[in-house]
Amino acid sequence: MSEVRWTGDGFDRLKTIPGHTDFAIRRSLEVVGRMLQRSININLSGRVLNRRSGDLIRSWQNRKVATIPGGWRASIWSSNPYSRIHELGGKTGRNHATTIPARPYVWTALERNKARILKEVGDSLHQVVRKT
Repeated sequence: MSEVRWTGDGFDRLKTIPGHTDFAIRRSLEVVGRMLQRSININLSGRVLNRRSGDLIRSWQNRKVATIPGGWRASIWSSNPYSRIHELGGKTGRNHATTIPARPYVWTALERNKARILKEVGDSLHQVVRKT
């Protein structure tokens, strides 16, 4: 599972801003979740894995944004049991006889979209603050 969490010391200050701060952050994290899911699918469509059945792409799901202590969380995850071994690498198979190299596709999606993620959340907050 991959999670994007937005937390920080400024959370308490955000609560004092009149307007729809919670809605804005939730909406922006939903956009971020879809953005990451698309980027992961692009990585899995030929950039990372040699053999593609489509099972891994179809296994990714986007969870509803949740409020957690001190912030919010957007989660995307794969129900495919092989998603972790492809991302991190390691030993698999009978008696762990097969070694699979790490072929990160989630981490690269996060890294490639880091600036867009920060911009999306920042723009949403800026719109709320500007309206107050």
